[in-house]
Amino acid sequence: MTIIAGVDVGNSTTEIVIVDTSTVPPTPIVWDRIPTRGVKGSADSAHAAALVLRRLAKRADVSIDEIVISPQHPVDSRTIVIDEPPPDTGRLAIIGSGTSTPAGFGVGIGVPRRLSGDIDINVPVVLVAEDPRSYRETARRINEWLLAEADVVGVVLAGDEAVLVGNRISKQLPVVDQVDVDIALSATQVAVEVSASGVHDLADAVRISALTGLDRTEHADAEAIANQLRGIRDAAIAIFDERRATPVSPGRTTHVKVDDDIRDLREVAISPLRAREGGSLAFDASTWQPFADLWAVDLAEVADTSAIRPRSVNERAISCATLADTTGDPTDVPARILSEQLGLPVFLASSEATAARIGALSTPAANPDALVLDLGGGTIDAASSSDHSIVVAGAGDLLTAAVAHLLNIPRGAAEWVKREPSARLEGPHVLVGEDGVRRFVDVPVTADAVGSLVVPGPAGLLPFNGHLAPGEWRMLRQQLKRAVISRNIKRATSGIDTARDAILVGGPAGDTELLSMAVRALPGCTPGRADVAGQLGHRWAVAYGLTLLHQRGETE
Repeated sequence: MTIIAGVDVGNSTTEIVIVDTSTVPPTPIVWDRIPTRGVKGSADSAHAAALVLRRLAKRADVSIDEIVISPQHPVDSRTIVIDEPPPDTGRLAIIGSGTSTPAGFGVGIGVPRRLSGDIDINVPVVLVAEDPRSYRETARRINEWLLAEADVVGVVLAGDEAVLVGNRISKQLPVVDQVDVDIALSATQVAVEVSASGVHDLADAVRISALTGLDRTEHADAEAIANQLRGIRDAAIAIFDERRATPVSPGRTTHVKVDDDIRDLREVAISPLRAREGGSLAFDASTWQPFADLWAVDLAEVADTSAIRPRSVNERAISCATLADTTGDPTDVPARILSEQLGLPVFLASSEATAARIGALSTPAANPDALVLDLGGGTIDAASSSDHSIVVAGAGDLLTAAVAHLLNIPRGAAEWVKREPSARLEGPHVLVGEDGVRRFVDVPVTADAVGSLVVPGPAGLLPFNGHLAPGEWRMLRQQLKRAVISRNIKRATSGIDTARDAILVGGPAGDTELLSMAVRALPGCTPGRADVAGQLGHRWAVAYGLTLLHQRGETE
């Protein structure tokens, strides 16, 4: 009896299968997986694999005779935040918007006046409350202005106490907090609007022009303001006598700069990105290692196409995955370390994609000419035959990085959040799912999580966002999966006949939503998950496939 171990060191996890090759096909004896330590192909990843091999051999009470591994091609998945100059808004500037605590309702435009200054009853005024001042004192002083019959049309605050102030004044006024009061006081006029359904007048370029006295040549400036405020329930705008040389309002991502040494990858990189006037794509070479392939996703475009509320997620970024260029690098490091640590011969397969294909085809009822898609942490490997495969950067890790940035959560939490539908915790015992169905939880959740979206996590329900509605997160999550995975599958299978069975393997293949993504990306295909060797499931195709290749004598 010859005992062979297939070792698949991935970008995210390492899978190991130990088999008995005295049978055809080999019989799995024991298997396990761990998070990959360090970078794929590094000494750390090989040392961790050696420890698991020892543990598995001891658990199964077998002696390993030989080890098979595949070539190691690491992928770097990261999110780059891009700050662009704000749009030119002429004599207008947004000085506050999108806060979580506005008060009152309505729209008003007036001359800015310090709350603590002399009461002015001659013109409509927007009161400007500077810190430090308690909310009770702020409300008391506003009421003094109102009692003196001043024409107060709105209030802007430096602090975040709009609700507390609004509840204590004698007139219903739009109150916006967290405003840049220095700019407000330097303006000629200030316009304020609060509306529960989203600002109306300040999100309309023509209405803004009418309120602020802009001429027709300045309508483009008003549209630049309105475009940033649509869907937001509160806003404060400063109006000046002259155009400002430096716009004040925050801009959004429009492009990333690219270096000449990767300009040949421009089309590959830009393919999922929205074309933008004056934009270009590339990266600072000093922060990137040489790479063979790149896949990039514009998170601003994902948010826009999901039709979620503006500013409800962190969208100003590009998520990128780069496949390392290992040309000229030593390829024997993992094999040498495993051999030294365990005192066993280590053999090398020709490619991961080849191993994934042969492992996937061990699935019961698998069609021998099926297209195999290995959805890993770092890459998508598409193998259409025994001698034709393509490997592209961008898979599960890129999706995790994008989710983590959009929701401002750790990547560890994003691993769980990305996988399946969420629910809103309506009370300690009540969940409302993305389909609107209510259900009860057996174990009550802490009160501070009420109102949050939750998913099943490693220790019960995992709260992850208190701003999005379940339907919004569903749209955003699925649009993100289309951008990261589905479009990349289409890229990897370009020129391949997809009107056949498609077998998905790898960790992300366990995501049910990705089956529907595969259908969209592969016209005419019949997709399904692998069940490697009829018992291992979809994660173990490469590790088991390595042992099959070795049994056939197709390793070195």
